[in-house]
Amino acid sequence: MNFRRWIDSSEGKPYDIISLILGLVIFIAPWAFDYADDTTAAAISWIAGMFIVVAAAIALSRYTRLFREVNVVLGILTALAPWLLRFESNATAAVVLAILGFLVAFISAAELLLWRGPGSELSA
Repeated sequence: MNFRRWIDSSEGKPYDIISLILGLVIFIAPWAFDYADDTTAAAISWIAGMFIVVAAAIALSRYTRLFREVNVVLGILTALAPWLLRFESNATAAVVLAILGFLVAFISAAELLLWRGPGSELSA
């Protein structure tokens, strides 16, 4: 398979795949970055990671634009969660969630702006 064709086609949807992988990383982050003992930070990672993975999987399968928009919002909320839910004192969790959340939001927003495949038209 031609790599450029895979990126341009609606088959591969590499942006959704990247969002799905980032969601998995967010989900396992409490163990990987050793903040599983902070119940608030860990719960946010698990919940946000699960929702991001589900939205990316749905975007991969059928309902593309809506669930990419959902992932932009989820990414922003994940990035801001340490400050919204007052666990910013856990520097590791705050940095991990901020970076990964903004990456999800950026990747999903970039996909909305750049990818022009079926289902990407703006509705009036």
